[in-house]
Amino acid sequence: MTMARITRFYGSGLMKEGADLFVENLPGFPDSIWPSSSGGYWVSMAVIRSSPGFSMLDFLFERPCIKRTIFKLFSLEMVMKFVPRYRLVLKLSDSGAFWRSLHNPDGQVATYVSEVHEHDGHLYVGSFRAPFLCRLNLQSV
Repeated sequence: MTMARITRFYGSGLMKEGADLFVENLPGFPDSIWPSSSGGYWVSMAVIRSSPGFSMLDFLFERPCIKRTIFKLFSLEMVMKFVPRYRLVLKLSDSGAFWRSLHNPDGQVATYVSEVHEHDGHLYVGSFRAPFLCRLNLQSV
């Protein structure tokens, strides 16, 4: 099991208070999910998983006691130095299929992406850790 998945929870209807797996094996760990004006959802990836091969983040998720120990011994800033700088925003369909992806391989345009909001043909990208707001024209990216 990994954190690279999205679980859908139902608040009304026949499946009220139920849940199911919306999408799994994502290329990263989702941070926020917002509806798109054209249907589907925008998903910000907080951290990208290593691919192919061994992923330290998946390894630590399966071992919470090791993860807690690391965060007790080292500051968040120190730990983040070992996390890939690659940033990613995904657009998923209503059924969880991949529609679109926006990549920032070196993290220079937007660091620590945690929020995405679509408004009037633009995608606004922000972060709780870094002081920026990035405005992307969806027609040109």
